[in-house]
Amino acid sequence: MFKIVDTLAQALAQQMGNQLEAIYLFGSLAQGHYIPGESDINLFVILRDSADFPALQQAFYPLWQQYRHELKRAPFMATKGAFLRHLRLNPLLAQQLVRDAQQLIGPPEYLDRRLATIEPHEAYAYLVTEAMQASAALAPELLGEDTAVTTRTRLRRLARRLRQEPLPEGETAVQTFARIQHFLNPIIASLPAARKVAGMVPRNTTTPLLPGLQTIYKEGNKTVLVFTELSPQKIIQADWDKLAGRLPAGASSLELTTVEQMSLSIMFERPLDLRFKKLQHSWGPNFLAAFNPTTRQIMRYSARVPSRILIDELPNVYLTQEPSEEVQHKIIHDFQNKMLNIQLEHELLVRYGLVERFKPPSPVPGRETPAPQRIAALFQHLEWWADYYTCQL
Repeated sequence: MFKIVDTLAQALAQQMGNQLEAIYLFGSLAQGHYIPGESDINLFVILRDSADFPALQQAFYPLWQQYRHELKRAPFMATKGAFLRHLRLNPLLAQQLVRDAQQLIGPPEYLDRRLATIEPHEAYAYLVTEAMQASAALAPELLGEDTAVTTRTRLRRLARRLRQEPLPEGETAVQTFARIQHFLNPIIASLPAARKVAGMVPRNTTTPLLPGLQTIYKEGNKTVLVFTELSPQKIIQADWDKLAGRLPAGASSLELTTVEQMSLSIMFERPLDLRFKKLQHSWGPNFLAAFNPTTRQIMRYSARVPSRILIDELPNVYLTQEPSEEVQHKIIHDFQNKMLNIQLEHELLVRYGLVERFKPPSPVPGRETPAPQRIAALFQHLEWWADYYTCQL
């Protein structure tokens, strides 16, 4: 696998020339717990600020056709300025790159190691959010077939990341989630913010069906069960299939977390979900009502969204699709919808008095403009939005 990665990196370096700044390999392959057929190949391609994105697409697409089954996804792609901003917004990723990544292309010491400074609450807020969302794998019958496979893979990927080694063969989703909670529980309990939350919420067993269940929240058709604790023993002993069968018709997924873990997730990873009331209290103590995210937390979250789309989501589609006009028009349609969501959230933030109204310097061109220019405009709009919110921090 390393040979394929090196071949790809050298080919991109040859074709992109001085437009290419650096390439990093990170994730499971760099850390030594890559699982063939399951793990992604995580590459980060950094370009000069004046780089030509269509040139990268033309260089990468033939390589994707040759190695798509091994790679499974396109590289993260960013100009140098967008890369540094993204690491500032996502210090856990910066820490991962500094600590574990292998530099394939570029000058030595390209990464500023000071970027890897991270506050523990932020690091574990990301991990507990991942754990909560991946816990949907315990009730796969609620998910579509493809979503069930993706969620199970996400659960196993998180467990490997925490263990820093492969998982036992044949391990069930329930066992994997129990393993994750066994790792997280003592660390989360030691964090000051988590200890503060622990003193706020009553610790009574509220239902005989699920001992320790404290609260139920709904997010659309998703049900989130919040427990006082999720010990490995309780996770393994519970009948999650039976519980999923008792949910109302139309339930799309079941997620599990603890009071402390959900509090960290809301404060550091999902402040807008709280501010915009996306989580509807359904049963038990409504402990989230006591939280009020800071403006800084909201601005950082708002900056992360366009930055993630700019660096991860749009390149992952743009670089791996046939560069035909029909395909490119579909990309434009899909990502204009994402841009619309960013604009709608911005309007809500304006109404809350948290920001002044921002208008990009120019609109995305209409259908009379060639598709490559419209895609370039989408990249530019995402850059403007990410930069705008980052400047509010």
